[in-house]
Amino acid sequence: MAKEYIPKGQKKKRNWLALAFLVFMVIGMSSGFVFFGFGSDTKRTFNGHAFNYRGDHWETKVNGAVAAFTYPPESVTLMSMPPEAAQLLSGKIQLDTTSYANDTLRDAIALSQYQLGLVLAAYNVYVRPGYTSNDTSFAAQFPPITCGTATSFVPVIYFTSANQTAAHVEGNCLIIQAATAQDMILMKDRLLYAMLGIA
Repeated sequence: MAKEYIPKGQKKKRNWLALAFLVFMVIGMSSGFVFFGFGSDTKRTFNGHAFNYRGDHWETKVNGAVAAFTYPPESVTLMSMPPEAAQLLSGKIQLDTTSYANDTLRDAIALSQYQLGLVLAAYNVYVRPGYTSNDTSFAAQFPPITCGTATSFVPVIYFTSANQTAAHVEGNCLIIQAATAQDMILMKDRLLYAMLGIA
């Protein structure tokens, strides 16, 4: 079979046009993501609350203050949170949070405590972190907080790792158990949604 002869000038022109087309496509697609985002799923409404996605978290206004969440409400509604948890924690000026210092989910627990404190600070609620015991040099810098120190004025939220994700109330103590780090953050969001009356 004979090979088609293409003069050198036309071959270079074809290559140049193909390269220009590829550059145009890459720039066009990149600018589309920059100006329009990766999708249109940045706004949602749930139980009368308008949620906006801010790149790494969801925000809504509740009672005039902005509340931020890692996950949108429909992602956490399947997580179990006892109805008495919101009753126990709502209307308090201080909440104590605690965990075991060497818990396998200590990073997710610390993030949950920090984010819980940020959100509730907008509602004039102080969240005091602590550990169940001060047997390590790091934990010794924090007050020992257990379910035994919980009162009706200052309830305790005890975060712990477990084989199953669940939450239950014992006296004035809410115990949040999570099997994974993601579940811990989901449970923190589920608790906030319940406390703020969203879900």
